[in-house]
Amino acid sequence: MTESTTDFHRASAHSAVKYDLIGRLAGETQLTRATVASVLQGINKAVFSQYRTNPEDFMQKAARLMNEQKATVIVEHIAYDPTGDTHTMDIFTQDKPKEDFSKAVKADHHIYDYVFTDSKNERDFVRELDTSTAVVVYATAAWLFHTHTGWQLQPRLGHCIPGR
Repeated sequence: MTESTTDFHRASAHSAVKYDLIGRLAGETQLTRATVASVLQGINKAVFSQYRTNPEDFMQKAARLMNEQKATVIVEHIAYDPTGDTHTMDIFTQDKPKEDFSKAVKADHHIYDYVFTDSKNERDFVRELDTSTAVVVYATAAWLFHTHTGWQLQPRLGHCIPGR
């Protein structure tokens, strides 16, 4: 090399691309736009100014932190409340109720061959999951437990049935 030159670029290195910060974070965190906006309002101004420097990195890290906090809140609110009830060992050998296959949906991507549903919305949702190319495998968030009145279905995060 015998010769080199240096040129100066006086334009801004920042992109002119417009971002929907709230929309993207709402999509990546499954939070409402209002909730995301509320969270962003609580961020320190110096930290929030990083958005102007590198919007992609800021959004990626913000979404990760919000999802981590959501998971922490869920775990922190799981509680075991002893009831004092006792059961004999026969609850483990007692026959479980027979499933009503009229409420079952044949599933290819569920961990079981059939998904038992309680509503049309839930059946539609299961069919959507099962036909989605984005879903490899899925499971329902409920389990059977035994009470003095017999076997009952208990959703894992409280008594909510989608579509009702």
